[in-house]
Amino acid sequence: MFCPYCAQQATVDIPSPPGRVCAAHALEFWTGLLAYVKDRSATCENQGTPCTCQACNQLSTVIARPITSAVVEAPPEDAREGSDAPVPVNADSSDAATA
Repeated sequence: MFCPYCAQQATVDIPSPPGRVCAAHALEFWTGLLAYVKDRSATCENQGTPCTCQACNQLSTVIARPITSAVVEAPPEDAREGSDAPVPVNADSSDAATA
């Protein structure tokens, strides 16, 4: 089956006629639908109580997860060695050595 909008293979179902389209047109459909819903929603919509569904609970635990040390980049070698005093950015390298 081919996408009715182009000659590519229809591989994705969308909840709108024609029903089955290519991936590019499915992405276009969902992007347009989300933009439409966002434009129609009130800017002040806010749930008084937080959602307690399983998906939101999993998302909140992912957001609250601390960053592991493997992800955090180590400081450069020159930052670890030497003086703790800041070096002026526009200083000559010979001036920095005497600072």
